[in-house]
Amino acid sequence: MELDEIIQILEKRPGMIVVDRSIIGVRYFINGFFLAKEKNSALSKKEEKFRDEFSQWVKEYYGCSIAKSWAEIILFYEGESTAALTKFVGLYREFMSEFEKCDN
Repeated sequence: MELDEIIQILEKRPGMIVVDRSIIGVRYFINGFFLAKEKNSALSKKEEKFRDEFSQWVKEYYGCSIAKSWAEIILFYEGESTAALTKFVGLYREFMSEFEKCDN
């Protein structure tokens, strides 16, 4: 399974990923997913890019420099969990689109 597949599930049926539909819960889920893949040396380039650069990219997107995770920043600016999840999916796609443009 790839992160893209998790994002697709999250968009359509977020309760399958996190019961409370919390963006913080999504962050924990993704971190655990990455931990499992790292143990098996199975992270793709896209997943490494997300892990290593998405948080900084989100800070730049919102124009902030606070020492918080991408999930906490999105939640702060979007104000509530459902909006934060929706925004996260959009930001993920925008970030990955930029990565794919640069990678080609």
